[in-house]
Formats: sequence, structure tokens, C-alpha cells
Amino acid sequence: MRLAVVVLAVGLLSPGAAMAKGELPGFSVSAGLLGRQVLSTAADDDGSSGMFGTLLPALGFSASVSLSGSFGLRPSALYTPLGRTAANDSASVRFLSLEIPVGYLGGGGLDWHAGPGVLMTIISGEGGLVEIENGTGTADFARPGGTSTSTVLMMTAGVSTRITGNWRAGVDGWIYGLAGGRGTVDLVARLNLGF
Repeated sequence: MRLAVVVLAVGLLSPGAAMAKGELPGFSVSAGLLGRQVLSTAADDDGSSGMFGTLLPALGFSASVSLSGSFGLRPSALYTPLGRTAANDSASVRFLSLEIPVGYLGGGGLDWHAGPGVLMTIISGEGGLVEIENGTGTADFARPGGTSTSTVLMMTAGVSTRITGNWRAGVDGWIYGLAGGRGTVDLVARLNLGF
């Protein structure tokens, strides 16, 4: 994780760190949606899965650091400031990703990127007990008292294209949890403004 922070900082502090031919801005901010656990979250009482478990508004930023020709590093971060609320308002759950994909700028302003990253789940609560349905009755469960963060390694891959000027639209897929034998996929759709 320290490596991710160092590469991200270098990318952000490098003046004019744009990829080949100045096609990609050196720095961009983004807004979009994070679709959690694609095709693997129970959506109905019968247990069938829906397309997305949760759609969350997300904010992010990225940098472009030229490596060679049309290749470059695309360190980025994405955060869900509003997060989601756990059952019965027992906790607030937010997500933060740090990614270091290698990018390729193809013809026509199309950008492909893939690489490693980390996904952090940040759970915050005020402590105490909450009554939650438990089968045919209810039971008291403890609320988190404070903030707890879990981190998983992930692979990210995505594509973006220029819409107009410094505006780009893109889609990324995050794959994580493969070590446990059951991978999970999240999708991110974003609109980027480059500087």
C-alpha cells in the first residue's frame, strides 16, 4: 500500500506528466457510480441475484505518468463519500480504492489500462446495540464502536475515451477475493475532467 501512495504522489507532483502526444491530461478529477458485487448479490426474497448489490456515488482523481511511447502509469484513487448504511442504520460503510494500472493510449483517444490496486472498506459506527430481524424473530446485535478498515488486493482493468476537449468517460472493472476461491467484481462508471 505504501508503494501505491508513493506512485500516486509522484504522479500528482510531476509537472506536465501527460502521456504520449499530450493526449491524456496529467491530472484529472472524476465523478461517477460504483456498482458493488456485480451479479453476486441477492436481490429478491427467493435469493436470486441482481445486476448490482449497491450503486454508490463516487469521486476520484488520477494522474498520467509517461513511461515509454504510448504507455504510462495511471495511478488513481476513488472514494464513496456518501457510502451506504448497514442494516437498521447500525453503521456507515464507505469504500476507498488506490490503483496503479499501466495504461495504453490507442488511436482515436481510446485509453486501455490494467493493473493492481487495493480496495479498502471503511466501517464506522457509534456503538451500542441494534435490534435486527433474525429469521422468524429479532435479536440484539452490537454496532461497531468507532471505525474499522479492511483491505483487499484487487486487479483493475478499464477503458476510457475522450468525449470532447478534456472530458473523458470510462468504465473500470475491479476483481478481488480470488484467493478465497470466489472472485467478486465491482464496476465503476466515471466522467473525468482533465487538467
